[in-house]
Amino acid sequence: MMPKKDGLECCAELRQRTNVPIIMLTAKDSELDYVQGITTGSDDYLTKPFRPTILLMKIKALLRRMNMDRTSEANGGNLSFGDLSFDSEKNIMYCRKRQMSLTRLEQQVLVYMMTIPDKAFSRDELLENIWGYTNAVESRVVDEMLRRVRKKLSIAESSVTIGTVWGYGYQLKLEGAE
Repeated sequence: MMPKKDGLECCAELRQRTNVPIIMLTAKDSELDYVQGITTGSDDYLTKPFRPTILLMKIKALLRRMNMDRTSEANGGNLSFGDLSFDSEKNIMYCRKRQMSLTRLEQQVLVYMMTIPDKAFSRDELLENIWGYTNAVESRVVDEMLRRVRKKLSIAESSVTIGTVWGYGYQLKLEGAE
């Protein structure tokens, strides 16, 4: 345990100031603790005891995603789908020309899905390409992330939704389109 503040408070304060990658290393191992950690702004959550190689893999995955951000900016291509647009130079997502308040990972998920908007993405594909997990991991991190993104799209009154493709994964959709 940390003195004076807990890890969730520190994570929330850090996330408000910066987009630096955060991996929570903790003894709290319930599903609720995991969800709270990710929801508070952590990019990943690892419970003690853990294997150093697993931590190293997670760090490398975070660094790979950071590099993916830089590569996207280098390509200079802005993306748009429905009323969403991504300015890769400024690294900002807009809905109806208003800046959206998204975490780095929430934005990465949307940008990734916007690159091929007609495609259905499996949970495994999103885990591998956004979080960097290359083997079968039983995780609800994708579901939780997409729940948050869906909520933010709804709050922004976007015409874009994230649909569930039963038995497979997720797909960007335009409201009212079949």
